Amino acid sequence: CAECDGTAASCQTRSVGLYTESECNSATWNYLGFATRSKSEPEYGRAKIYYTEALSLWPENCGAMAYLTELYLTVGNATMAQETYDRFCE
Repeated sequence: CAECDGTAASCQTRSVGLYTESECNSATWNYLGFATRSKSEPEYGRAKIYYTEALSLWPENCGAMAYLTELYLTVGNATMAQETYDRFCE
């Protein structure tokens, strides 16, 4: 992601419309969270760390917010799911 300078030609995440280094890194952490949560033996704690990192790099990452909301619902934390949903893609 270090090559991402804000132009479409420079970034490996350009196919999904992400052109900055922070967006690229955030997307990578988000994908790691999804993969970790989707394993046959999910690691929800680790996935939460990945989603949190994704959001710290790019707070507007709607995908990371959506997946974090799903994670909270999956582990039965309706309060955090609602809080995350309430700020979902503001």
